[in-house]
Amino acid sequence: MDKLKALMAPKLSDYGCAAAAREAGMKYTVSDRPPAWETVLLGFQHYLTMLGATVVIPIILVPAMGGSQKDLAQTINTIFFISGINTLVQTTLGDRLPIVQGGSFAYLTPTFGVIFSAQLQSIEDPELRFRTTMQTIQGAVIICGVVQVVMAMTGLLTLMLRFVSPLTIAPVVTAIGLGLSGVAFGGIGKCPAVGLVQVGTIILFSQYMKDISIGGIKPFALFPVLLGIIVTWIYALAMTEGGVWSEGYPCRTDNNLSILYDAPWFRVPYPTQWGPPKFEAYAIVPFLGAMFASMVESIGGECRAGTRRVFWGD
Repeated sequence: MDKLKALMAPKLSDYGCAAAAREAGMKYTVSDRPPAWETVLLGFQHYLTMLGATVVIPIILVPAMGGSQKDLAQTINTIFFISGINTLVQTTLGDRLPIVQGGSFAYLTPTFGVIFSAQLQSIEDPELRFRTTMQTIQGAVIICGVVQVVMAMTGLLTLMLRFVSPLTIAPVVTAIGLGLSGVAFGGIGKCPAVGLVQVGTIILFSQYMKDISIGGIKPFALFPVLLGIIVTWIYALAMTEGGVWSEGYPCRTDNNLSILYDAPWFRVPYPTQWGPPKFEAYAIVPFLGAMFASMVESIGGECRAGTRRVFWGD
């Protein structure tokens, strides 16, 4: 752990980075406190930024597991609830880095291996297959969590750090990201009329309108994602209500309203909500491989956030 602390410890050059960042146009550094209203909007924008990446995990996995729309809503509820708890623990009791703790895409490939295993695919009832698959995945994730805790507490992580550098971190993170490009472009392809508008507005606001100042504030530089989503939703809602898109058209804003009626508005997830975990070797072994990839990904992100002293660009 000493090596990790050394990597994340502030250096004299880091403190000079803040002044240089301000000169380059950075509005806030890590030691600054934005006004309360701006903090709320920036936090909400960050939530919206991670919303798609977090929601896409259950959207991809739950239907393949045999889950219903209600199961999908409950899974989304659970992943956001746990993400919030982990983030609060990390930012209060942990290393307090400006990082949101979300799901890792490194586990998608082994998860699909579990989903399409012969043992689970032989279950004919979709609901039973969903619950059994979830229990099996839970068992594998629990084992991975225990292994990570042991590695951290015994100092085995320091041995791994000797082989972790930008040369190892960058290819792993890049491979994970490129492996998901099909999901991103596939989603846009289902509804280019909305997807391209969303991408276009964010690029327009963040790159070409970032210098526009209103009342001393540059809203397009601070909130490009938030404003892009608002504009896109207004556009999609107008097209839906105006009848431009016929019933069932994938771009309509009312296609998934059934989720609002099938799932409760307030629900607190709890351990073993889908049944007791099952510990199966065919699930645990590939999950352990994904665990190491996820650890490399996390170490890279945390070291980067720990050594860079500025964020929230203007």
